[in-house]
Formats: sequence, C-alpha cells, structure tokens
Amino acid sequence: MTIVVNETVMSGGYILKQVGSDSVIELFRDKVAPYYGNTVSGYGPKIPLAYRIKFSDNRIRRVYVMQYGNSGSAYVIVNGVTVFLDSDIEHDLMKLEG
Repeated sequence: MTIVVNETVMSGGYILKQVGSDSVIELFRDKVAPYYGNTVSGYGPKIPLAYRIKFSDNRIRRVYVMQYGNSGSAYVIVNGVTVFLDSDIEHDLMKLEG
C-alpha cells in the first residue's frame, strides 16, 4: 500500500506536499527526542521530535519540525521528499503527551 500525498500549488508555483490521516496506521512517542539536528537557538529546518508515525506502507518515520519564529511545521521524509503533516495528525500527536 502507498502513502496518499496531496499536492497544492501555492503562490509562486511552490508545490506543498501534505499527508493526511488516512495514511496513518499508528503513532508513537519516544521518551525523549533525539539530540541530533538541534541547534542552540532551537530554530532550524530539520529538528527531530520525539514522535514517529507508522504509515500505510508499513514504514515508521521520524517526525521533524521546520521551526522559524514562534510557529513550526511538522513533517516526515518520504522517499527523500519533505511531506508536511495535516492538522489532524498534529492534533493526534499532541494527544500522546498524556
């Protein structure tokens, strides 16, 4: 089975790739986030989170956040491509906090 990736053409011709909750099988939360990729400022393009997601292709992928300023965008890497998580998945990950 493959992961369903939705594409939206944004202004300037940028294509936003987003995965929906219909491709998610299971959500995981590690005790701590990996330290690699963290910066002193806490901002950056690929900061690893303590979350992992098992998708419909049966692969478990680490969730990263692209953090600049006060808000960030959560994403996973699928076949070398950055694919952002929709808000439903982000809310489900937040529920794992306890």
